[in-house]
Amino acid sequence: MFPTKKLVFASLILGLVFTINVVGQQSSEPARVQEAGSQRPAENNLKTKLLDIKHADPNRILSILQSLTSRGTGANVTVEPLLRVLTVRDFPENIAVIEDALKRLDKPEPPRSDIEFRVHVLIATTGGASSNQYPANLNDVIKQLQSTFSYKNYNLMTSTLMRTKEGSREVSNKGVAERKLAGDNNMPGSPLFYNLYAQSITVDRNSAGAVTVQVGSFGFDIKVPVNVGSAIQYENIGFKTPVSVREGEQVIVGTTSMEDKGLVIVLSAKVMK
Repeated sequence: MFPTKKLVFASLILGLVFTINVVGQQSSEPARVQEAGSQRPAENNLKTKLLDIKHADPNRILSILQSLTSRGTGANVTVEPLLRVLTVRDFPENIAVIEDALKRLDKPEPPRSDIEFRVHVLIATTGGASSNQYPANLNDVIKQLQSTFSYKNYNLMTSTLMRTKEGSREVSNKGVAERKLAGDNNMPGSPLFYNLYAQSITVDRNSAGAVTVQVGSFGFDIKVPVNVGSAIQYENIGFKTPVSVREGEQVIVGTTSMEDKGLVIVLSAKVMK
């Protein structure tokens, strides 16, 4: 009877091991299937949507929205400037974020005021008979100049009008003036070439309604003929400076010298309502 008990006990152990193996195989199979499913490419979940740009600059909008895309997934934002259309490829939740950002950014620009600059270029001298020739509206400016500088005679070399809009990056004007306007007839046929420009133009309005035009950089350049031996050589002189002009006032923006003479730039600004 004892050997028979051993045989039965061994059979029970083998049966138990077989059962455990079968159960283990059945429970591990779903885990392998789930693991395989989690390795699907993330790109399969990306969607594509076209978004219209109604008001803003397409390239500026693109540079902002690109930072909102998913990273390292194949997501991207591209733009077609002529059609004003953004193509967004991303996860649906990210597309919703980009679409909401576009609604906030794509607003019509507020109306910008027109600005009118009037520029007078004066030539100042010290000697000789008085021959002041300039517009009557510069009388107060000339009195201020005569009391500040040693130059006593002032003549208008040129006047120019420049129009632009509030917020403009730059407005400029180029021209040619005769040498004799500077009171010099020694070099006939050698004119003066000048360039005027205003950059970074904004308008400040205070609570009382006063308007001030801010110019980030106002510049004046002029090419002057100079005798170098038997030849005539042009030299460039001028200046650039920031300036604030209150509407209705005339501002002496700057001065520079031309041999024994002076050049004075007077600026006024008007904001068109």
